[in-house]
Amino acid sequence: MSRAEIISEIPKLSHADRREIMRYIIESEEDAQTLADCDQRALKQFQTLDAMEAEDEKNATRRNLACGFWPRCQSSACAYPKRLSRLFGSLLSIRHWLIFNMPTRYGTGELFGFDFTALSPERIRELSTTSHKLMDCPFKPIQPGKPIPKCNKKGGVCSLRQFSQNEERKVEGRGEPVTTCPNRFLEGNLVSKWVGETLLGTANPVIISQLPFLMGEIQAEEEADQDAVGKIDEVLVNPEGQTLQWCALEFQAVYFSGSSMENDFKEMRNWTGPGIPFPKVQRRPDFRSSGPKRLMPQLQIKVPTISRWGKKMAVVIDWAFWESLGTMREVKDLSNCEIVWFVVSFAPAHNGHFTLQRHETHFTTLDNAVEGLTGGTPMSLDRFEKQIRARLPPS
Repeated sequence: MSRAEIISEIPKLSHADRREIMRYIIESEEDAQTLADCDQRALKQFQTLDAMEAEDEKNATRRNLACGFWPRCQSSACAYPKRLSRLFGSLLSIRHWLIFNMPTRYGTGELFGFDFTALSPERIRELSTTSHKLMDCPFKPIQPGKPIPKCNKKGGVCSLRQFSQNEERKVEGRGEPVTTCPNRFLEGNLVSKWVGETLLGTANPVIISQLPFLMGEIQAEEEADQDAVGKIDEVLVNPEGQTLQWCALEFQAVYFSGSSMENDFKEMRNWTGPGIPFPKVQRRPDFRSSGPKRLMPQLQIKVPTISRWGKKMAVVIDWAFWESLGTMREVKDLSNCEIVWFVVSFAPAHNGHFTLQRHETHFTTLDNAVEGLTGGTPMSLDRFEKQIRARLPPS
């Protein structure tokens, strides 16, 4: 799209969309230039305010008006109300400019299970130079008689988190982590207990991981285990009773888009402080890829069959992911749903660790889930064809 076309579309956007675009544009600028522009604009605004104040004082003296105490001034010639409005407008402009220009980026939220903001420079250097294959995963369940499971994610980043850097270059975490490793959902068997209680009537279900579900058309059914083309993350089974009671469980972490985490790790390996390093490059949680491109096809493949079998599909995502989805119509009763969404969140970090916690559940059908995952309304034919014409080569 041309610049003129982009500008013409801006008034059609919601306030929230315009704010997000503004923040993205500002964050894309170089930090040094952004801060310089911020300082220059603030200086000009304050110079303007000084000039306005001097003019008001001169006018007040000449007219013998108590403009410094506007409520007592009844003169229609008094310029103070207008000055007051401009004063607050200017201050608000400066405030908004400072907020939007405070550099924010997504970086490591948790490293091998540790709250990144709580790590010392020495610990940051140590963890960033250690192979993930040598580190225990603090979230995978320990099986009796087997060694403690190791981390299987290169780099050991369990989650991302947004960080800001103030004018003194101090770095602070903002908000909750965003889960990027599906093993993060395994903490303390919280999810399996929650799903078991809700769907199976037991807090201690038997967990069967990576169970083959889909097989190729040319396979015999008894050969499915050898060459399955689709698996279910976990199947939870109620061990009590004569009938087989089970449900399917899928975990969906969030991918990110932007530059590689290796850019941050290069700085971590040599970090001497103070505090923690600010992420070196731009990246963001890619909810779009995680939802419509990854989770939705999984649900469309698995849910119809599981539903025909009379079973439920449980889906576990974190609160940040859920909030990114479009409006998803819900059904009131568990018996009428095909999918149960188990949304988790993080309790504030304590002793260097975030703790997973139950947040909320949502009951939906597959069709309603697809609407929410798609998260948008198709544009009009006229608008779509305008985009086509804008990209056609000149005739």
